[in-house]
Parts: sequence; structure tokens; C-alpha cells
Amino acid sequence: KQWYQRRVAITAGVTDKEMGLNDNTETGFTDEVYDELVALQKDICEQDEECSESPYMGCKCHGHFNKLEKETCRGFPCKAVQHVIANSAQLLRDIRAQKSLTGLVSVGMKFAEPLLKEACQCNPSLIDTGINCVVDYDGDLIDEDDKEGYKEIMGRIKFDYLKTFAETMFGAYCGDDKGACLGNFQKITAEFAAMMDRSFDDEQKNKCNNFRRLSKGIWEMIEFLTDYYDIDKEPSVKQVLKKVYIKVFKNFWCGSGECAAGHLSDHFNNDCCFRNAVEKFDKDTVKDLWKFAQSVVEVIGGELPKCTKAIQKIITRSFNPNLACKRRYKGADKCDVIETFLVSRRDPHWRFSPLYSPAL
Repeated sequence: KQWYQRRVAITAGVTDKEMGLNDNTETGFTDEVYDELVALQKDICEQDEECSESPYMGCKCHGHFNKLEKETCRGFPCKAVQHVIANSAQLLRDIRAQKSLTGLVSVGMKFAEPLLKEACQCNPSLIDTGINCVVDYDGDLIDEDDKEGYKEIMGRIKFDYLKTFAETMFGAYCGDDKGACLGNFQKITAEFAAMMDRSFDDEQKNKCNNFRRLSKGIWEMIEFLTDYYDIDKEPSVKQVLKKVYIKVFKNFWCGSGECAAGHLSDHFNNDCCFRNAVEKFDKDTVKDLWKFAQSVVEVIGGELPKCTKAIQKIITRSFNPNLACKRRYKGADKCDVIETFLVSRRDPHWRFSPLYSPAL
């Protein structure tokens, strides 16, 4: 447990000076960091329509954002950098004070929440524009001599597949343009972190609310990989994914009927936002992510195999307990369709509607 706490609290002994912090400045940072942040804000928030120089964001990126229809979306980069400048110093101090993964995750989510709420209003245009900014980047963060090579690499990566994947999954994460599911996923993420913390607590037993029950499967997976290393042979991607699925993910979701019906249903699968997200992460979504990853691996000289139906099945079942072991979760709370659930979240009078179901 002490080893784990030391790893989590890795910044605990770092001083304000080492973190670039100073209570006597407006932003809470040292003068050097402050000057850099001011320059960043000026570039992003005070750029003329006829952009001639943008060392950080790049003029092409400004152009992409200026084309967006909603004012909220056009102004997102400026809001983001203002939020970072105003709150980053406190974020670093909060991170330094944490002694658990749960604490770190909670601090990070609290910092990100205002930006995520803004971003949910702009899906999918924000993701599309952000990726275009990366592909067409012409700022000074890349040396002039390297820009031609950068452009060539960007042209080889299949970002269209990333756009489709990111738009689908971020939409599920938000729930709607008001961010109706953000709070749900904060709780889900916090619970996963808490399960990790409990796993390293000496007083915890092999229970449903931690990961200790997976230890045998994890060791068996490591032995499987070690056996291949000993004979100087690499297992196929499908073999690795299948082993990880059986020993870790399937064991997590399906290994215990008690855990499936209790802790895992209560904290994850009975949440309609969670169920919608894992259902969106279907075979087509997996293929989009895989094709993007293939193009990235090819650029760095590697190779990923074809995303076969077997691989798609393994990956989707790893994250969706209702596919991994449907009978374990047959008593799941009824969600009907996510649109109905979200209406119930937004409308306080929904419970008086004739369409209302207590299962929602």
C-alpha cells in the first residue's frame, strides 16, 4: 500500500518553485511562466480575422475555427486557454496534495468539467475542426525545416476514421449537447479509480469492489507472454487480445455472478449513459479506430493486421458486459432508448408524464 501511495503521490515532494508556481502573480505562476501564458492568450484570443502570424495556434487553425457556425464553438480555444490560465496553478497544487488515484481523478475531472460542458455543445464540429488544426498546423511549434516532413506524415495518417470514432464516442460521453451524461461518467471514472485504490489496501479482501480477484488471470496472461519471449517468438495480435479478454476483461465482467448482479451492475451497467456508450462502441466503431491506428503504425514503420470479425468481437465484448455475458446482466435496469433517458434528466416534470417508467 505504501509503495502504491508513493507512486500516486509522485509530485508530493515537489516545491512551488520546481512547479513554476508563485502566489504573488495574477495567475499563480512565476514571471517566466506568466509571460508565456500571456503570449499564448494573446495569440489565441486577440487574433485579427486577417491572421498574419500565430506562433502557437497557427493561422490555418484560426481559419478553421472562424468558419464554425456557433459563437460558442468559434470561441472555444479562447475559453479553453483562459480556463487553463486561471485554474492551472490551483490544479497543480491540488494534484500535489492527493494521496490516492481517486483523489487525482476527482481533481482532474473537476478541472475539465467546464471545458467538457462547452465542448459538448460543439460536437461534432469541434472534433472535426480540432483534427483539421492538427493536420494543417502552420504555427511555430514545429521548426520550418520540419514542416514539409510533418505535412507528409499528416497526409499518410487516415484521420477521417479518427473523426468518425471520436465524434461517436464523445457524443456518447456527453449524452447530449447539454452534457447530460458528464456527471454519470465522472462517477463511473471515480469508481474505477476507487477500485484500484482498494486493490492496494492491505485490509481489503478479494471483493467485488476491487481488482484483486483478477490477479490470478493477470499473472497467467504475463506467463503466456513470457513463454513466447522464452522461445524468441511473438504471439499474434489476435492471440494477445484474446488472452487479455479472457484473463482480464471477461473475468472482470463475468467471473463472479455475485459481482455482476451487485457492484458491477450498481456502479456501471445499470447506468443508462454507460450502456449507451458501450453500445456505441460497436464493431463499426472498432473498425474505424483500428484503421486509424493501422495508418499511424504504418507511418512509424510497423504493421497491424486486418481487423477481422474475431478481433472486433473480442474488443467490443471487452468493454460491454451485455455482450460478454448477457445472462449475468439479464436483470439490468431498463433504459429503453437513450433519448428517453436524457429527456427524463432534463425535464423535472418528466415523472408526471404517461410515458414515465420507474426503471428510467
